[in-house]
Amino acid sequence: MYLINRTDYKNDFIKKIVEFAMPSGTKKPFLLVVRYGSISTGICYDYFPIISVTLEKNAKYPLLRNDKPRTKNYIRNIPIESEMAHLVFLVAHESGHYLSNGKLSEGDCDAYAIHTVSQWRLFSSF
Repeated sequence: MYLINRTDYKNDFIKKIVEFAMPSGTKKPFLLVVRYGSISTGICYDYFPIISVTLEKNAKYPLLRNDKPRTKNYIRNIPIESEMAHLVFLVAHESGHYLSNGKLSEGDCDAYAIHTVSQWRLFSSF
């Protein structure tokens, strides 16, 4: 993994999140771009090995992700308690798309991200 980090988090910390969010043994190379912006979002490019994650700079936590109806089968009203948990969620969600070569639905990637965040809360020492 290659990392471009434009946040206040240390590179080593973000790498630990990626290791946690990716299934063990994943060798598929990619570029991860993490930054602050006006909204929290993520994107996985289908034709390039790039995952981009943007965290809303002044977001108020806890918050509900996907609190408004959206297309593409997203899971609604996902509670996110901190910016760190949001980062784990977004990295896991976009990793699901990347590792499945775009075959997982938005709802499937949301479910994987929810599971990853719950495991992160239980087992991480961050």
